[in-house]
Amino acid sequence: MISEENSNKINKFQMLRSIVWPYVRLLSIGLSVLIMGTIALYAARQVGLSWTLTSPLASEASGPWVFRLPGDGESNPFSRPAILAALNAGGTSVPVLELRASQDGVWYFWGEDDLDLWTNGHGRIEMLPSSEIEKLRWLKEETEAGGPVPLLSIAEVADLNRVALIVRHKDPAFARSLVQALGERESPKMTFAFSPYHIFNRELRKLRPNWYFGADQAQLSQWHLFAAFGLEPFASSDFDWIILDLENASPAHFAPRVWQEILRRKIPAIW
Repeated sequence: MISEENSNKINKFQMLRSIVWPYVRLLSIGLSVLIMGTIALYAARQVGLSWTLTSPLASEASGPWVFRLPGDGESNPFSRPAILAALNAGGTSVPVLELRASQDGVWYFWGEDDLDLWTNGHGRIEMLPSSEIEKLRWLKEETEAGGPVPLLSIAEVADLNRVALIVRHKDPAFARSLVQALGERESPKMTFAFSPYHIFNRELRKLRPNWYFGADQAQLSQWHLFAAFGLEPFASSDFDWIILDLENASPAHFAPRVWQEILRRKIPAIW
């Protein structure tokens, strides 16, 4: 016969078990799901790594490409002589040219936020009409004849063969304006384009699907999100090259897995 004391102990044990057991089961199920999920992620990662995904530039027969800013690193990179020399360099050299549109949609080769550094103007190109921009002059540069040099517009360049265009515009409406300004000047295939704004990149890609596009911040953020779960092999391949600017100063800016995936896909990284 069970004594009253032992009976109380049994009752307490059963009560404790009834309280704890559901949590033990939940913990067991959670651990099982975690283990199975980890195995599934590892298996998926191995499958992804077995795929051969490479940038179209990696197999471009005319490469490899050497991307260069106009000028010699000391003189004004936005001057007419520097830009025209870069466009006529030939070989595998690809000039990296920044474009800005005036208030009325005229496109100029210009890479600074403000006009003050190199010209006698003030503020941003985007805030001025082209009639005012045409009056601007360089502060420290002159032509051989001794006269001032105005900014160079797209309309004044006969041919834009194999160039990398950097466009820092948020408004996607400017994408159509840019394509119209380029007209027949663009290369039918070897045109590289980059904007830090995803909405502009997306609109420009619709208009020029044959161009090679650089990764914007939204696309790189997606890659880092996938890499956090070890799934970077499944990250989208809707860009062809990566520009490392002041915001992305070096490969160290990227998570190790992201950078390894960039190398695995042979996506060119441009400084």
